[in-house]
Amino acid sequence: QAFWLYNLPADFEIDDVGSGVGGATHVTYDDYAGGWKTVSSSIQTIALKEGMLQIDVGGWFTFPQAVAGPNQKWIRFQVLLDNSVVARTGRMYAEFGNVSLNTSVPVAGGLHTASLQWQFSPPTKTTTSSDDAAFFGGCQMLLINRYR
Repeated sequence: QAFWLYNLPADFEIDDVGSGVGGATHVTYDDYAGGWKTVSSSIQTIALKEGMLQIDVGGWFTFPQAVAGPNQKWIRFQVLLDNSVVARTGRMYAEFGNVSLNTSVPVAGGLHTASLQWQFSPPTKTTTSSDDAAFFGGCQMLLINRYR
């Protein structure tokens, strides 16, 4: 018989950056120049029992996609468990979309930390620093600990 512990933080989005289309939180190239950024509200430290941890992340994203070809914008996401990547999307080029990351990983008993990170395409020669780069929100991360 399997037993379960779970945690469901919800409704996290890009941190500390203004508001954009329809009030959605956004980031501009003034705020972001590249690299992986952790969504601070997604950081969850949870006491787990030895077994498996099911991680399920979902949310939506949008960004202005005005160009095609080599200057096309993209966004991608990854989930970290104890600072190790356990799930990552590829580059998503659609102007609007949903992100869904699902994985199961073995865990030892004790405290573990899970978090969501995002990365966006770098600015191009035609980009100004105040251009909107990306929006995302409505994200949630379900953590289910399965053990015997």
